[in-house]
Formats: sequence, C-alpha cells, structure tokens
Amino acid sequence: SALSGDTAHAFALVDPRRAGRSRHILIVDDHPDFLAFSRLAFQQRGCTVTTTTLLPRTFDMVSALLPDALIVSVDNERPEFRSLLKRLAHDPRTALIPLVIAGPNPAWIEEAQAVAGTAGPRATILYPLPPSDIAAIVERLLSSP
Repeated sequence: SALSGDTAHAFALVDPRRAGRSRHILIVDDHPDFLAFSRLAFQQRGCTVTTTTLLPRTFDMVSALLPDALIVSVDNERPEFRSLLKRLAHDPRTALIPLVIAGPNPAWIEEAQAVAGTAGPRATILYPLPPSDIAAIVERLLSSP
C-alpha cells in the first residue's frame, strides 16, 4: 500500500505513561477520503482514532473523549470551525489538548491560530499533505516537552 513505509513507526505513538495504551487521536474534517486515509496512517502507528465531520455536537464529543491530540481541518466557508476552536480554547478541560490546525489556505490557518489561542501545544499543516506526514507531525507534537 501507499502507506507501507509507515509500518516501521507502528508503535511510535504508544505512551509509556499510559501503561502501553495507545494515544487517542480525534480528527475533524469534512472529507471522508481524508478521514479514511488519516485513520489508516494513525492506526499503523498504534493509535486509537476517532474521526468525524463537523457536527453541531463536535465540541461535546471532544470534551467527552478528551483525546490525546486533536486535528481540525479549517474551512473559512464554514464558520462552525472558528466557533469550535474558540470553545476549545476557552474551556479548561479542552484548552490544553494538543491541537493541529490544518487547511489548504495559509490565511485560514493563521485566522484559526488566532482563534485557537496558545494554551496547549499547537502545530499547523498546509494541505495537501499525505496523512502519513500528518501522523509524523502529531507524533513530534506529542513528544515535545
């Protein structure tokens, strides 16, 4: 498969402080193909993955699951993305979740960064980028002090 080179990193995201349990990654994106490929890339790294399109209850999902990392793909055509990022930044339960803001437009990403704040670890991704590269970025984000 196109992601077969990633199998060497299959357990790179297992957190020893969690007694060998895998990291939980939540991915919010409107594109089913991207969600499917991203799920595969993270599962090959030993992660538990939850994917969702942007729903009115996405914030409730994040606050209930409290994932180890959250990837949010932003789209300026959908103001719900900004609303989600603002709610995440202002809720003490979710503000420190490592967040990756992804999108196809640098201006959208910059705007989303301003809304998301700087409380927790942050990274940005400009599309297009293979899901395996995104998984590597999340891996570095989670391993940084």
